[in-house]
Amino acid sequence: MKKNFLLIFCILNFLCLHAQNDLCDNAIALSPSNNCNYVTGSFNGSSISTAPPSCTPNASQDVWYSFVATEQTIQITLQANSNVNHAFEVFQGSCTSNSLVCVNNNGISFGETYINNNFIVGQTYYVRVLNASGNLSTANFGICIQNYPTPANDLCTNAISIQSTTTCNYISGTFSGSSISTPPPSCASSSSQDVWYRFVATDSTMSIALQANSNVNHAFEVFQASCSGSSVVCMNNNGISFGETYINNNFVVGQTYYVRVINTSSGLSIASFNVCIQSYFTPTNDVCNNAAVLTPTTTCSYIPGTFSGSSISTTAPSCAFNSLQDLWYSFIATDATMSVTLQPNSNANLAFEIFQSSCADNSLVCINNNPISFGEFYTNNNFIVGQTYIVRVLNALGNLSTTNFGICVQNPTLSLGNFQNPKYIIHPNPAQNIITVNTSETIKEIIVFDMSGKKVTIVSSSINSIDISSLSQGLYTISIVGENETYSSKFIKN
Repeated sequence: MKKNFLLIFCILNFLCLHAQNDLCDNAIALSPSNNCNYVTGSFNGSSISTAPPSCTPNASQDVWYSFVATEQTIQITLQANSNVNHAFEVFQGSCTSNSLVCVNNNGISFGETYINNNFIVGQTYYVRVLNASGNLSTANFGICIQNYPTPANDLCTNAISIQSTTTCNYISGTFSGSSISTPPPSCASSSSQDVWYRFVATDSTMSIALQANSNVNHAFEVFQASCSGSSVVCMNNNGISFGETYINNNFVVGQTYYVRVINTSSGLSIASFNVCIQSYFTPTNDVCNNAAVLTPTTTCSYIPGTFSGSSISTTAPSCAFNSLQDLWYSFIATDATMSVTLQPNSNANLAFEIFQSSCADNSLVCINNNPISFGEFYTNNNFIVGQTYIVRVLNALGNLSTTNFGICVQNPTLSLGNFQNPKYIIHPNPAQNIITVNTSETIKEIIVFDMSGKKVTIVSSSINSIDISSLSQGLYTISIVGENETYSSKFIKN
């Protein structure tokens, strides 16, 4: 009999030792930290203290913990035991208050996590850890309470100032600890978090770029002058893992703009991202009065130009009615026959107008014959020697571009004359369909190259004419391979 009492005493002592937090009144206090520092707990000796919650109706055991919220954003993590289905409830203020949340999303051997940004700093919360199974367990588990400090720029009034630069210099930001400060915008109606930045426009053309985190769908809004100012744009064009970019040339120099970076998901994120503000200098020749002077040459020597930072100075012409950007050049005609060539760019649809004498004169011609990635060419023999002509180069697309291009003004008559050879007479030049080579020499092959050096047409077998009707307008080189020599000249395709 004495042995039986001793056995019962040992069992009771063991149960008391291992289930001290079996009741909420004895909840073990946990301290939130910036890192997940697990505290070991156990179901050993525990029972169910109150009716099982709805998310774990078969729960047979629970143990209790408490913590005082130190930040608005708190995460509770339950580290799983391989043989147990864990769950937990969270209560605010007392053990008998209404349950804030009941978490049992995963099965046996998987942990559980809950994060929210509506915790009240200084408030006590109770965590009821449950064995969701109907069978008793003596297994251990880990629990941690992690806090996420509220970022300084969680509110627009504390927006972080970013200096614009001429190259995209990203600065790091994070959604960790943030909440939604004002109602979500229309382009991201389910947003749960935002953080704020501001910048002062240093040029009329500015861009905002958001570099994405692989697990988040980012968006941003831009406001002018104040946090409650008019929304300039709301950008959410791309999905998860892709960034967002906005560029425009209507920023007001010296004006402050506010950028609201948004997590578009309804679920909280602690992910980082990068943001940059870039400015684009307005080119000098963005207006006709400052047209860059071009000097005609006997060969096409391209002068580099760029649409970066440019805007549209007057109404877009009919041949490029969607244009948002133009640049201006001028030249003095050195011959009745002159040509203007725009070097192609793979990302641009180029066009140009030519005016005589002044920017206000009627347009002589508007050239936009080719699609994206192709250049443009114009030649005529009715130029007035000594007269000034104005060339307006246009980005014919309906969006802003920072692409480069090349432009040259050429006196083809002089250029072609320099290549004449009594043995080979090429005519007509300029030509539209057929070029003929008059010569007494034997012709083995005729090759036509474009200005990049690419072969575009080849004719063999002693034929002295070549069909150029399929070629685009522009300047080409014709190479005539004879018995003992090769002769090259240039011609214009009208």
